[in-house]
Amino acid sequence: MIVATEMDAYTDDEHIIAVDRAQLAALLKLASNPLECKSYLLAGFQRGEFPDAAQEFADLASAGHAALENGFERKTNGVARAQASDAELAAIETQLALGPFAELTRQELGAQSRYLDGNPELMCSAAIKKQLNLLSAASADAAHTSRLRRARRCKIDFVEVRAKLCREPGNGLSCS
Repeated sequence: MIVATEMDAYTDDEHIIAVDRAQLAALLKLASNPLECKSYLLAGFQRGEFPDAAQEFADLASAGHAALENGFERKTNGVARAQASDAELAAIETQLALGPFAELTRQELGAQSRYLDGNPELMCSAAIKKQLNLLSAASADAAHTSRLRRARRCKIDFVEVRAKLCREPGNGLSCS
């Protein structure tokens, strides 16, 4: 999971937008069952969960796998990691809450801020609106924004860590 999250920061525009579209499709499918939607938002998904959205999650898994491979390849080829300051990320989240597709209500913002205690229906509608707002931008802008948000989720540079560990004798890793 750490590797997948890390590689999102390196994924090209086409792959990251494909993941974002697949996430939106999954959220839209789960919108009719807010508890499942909240569960997905907070804990992700595993194969076999959310049977009513099985196809959407299969598509999301496929897009995620392709993005992971693409990101890993780009990382190993020297593509720089997208980074943003806390202020830039706050501005991104504010913009995504404001539009351009739909503005989040005060109640939706409150539900998101309460995290585990948030209202499932409001959390789901907020996530859908943010995803629609993200995808309403030009593809390059949406991909850049998505990449910055994803880079923030995990600050471990797995490729660098593994390379360092593989240089240390007796680590037990199969590094060939």
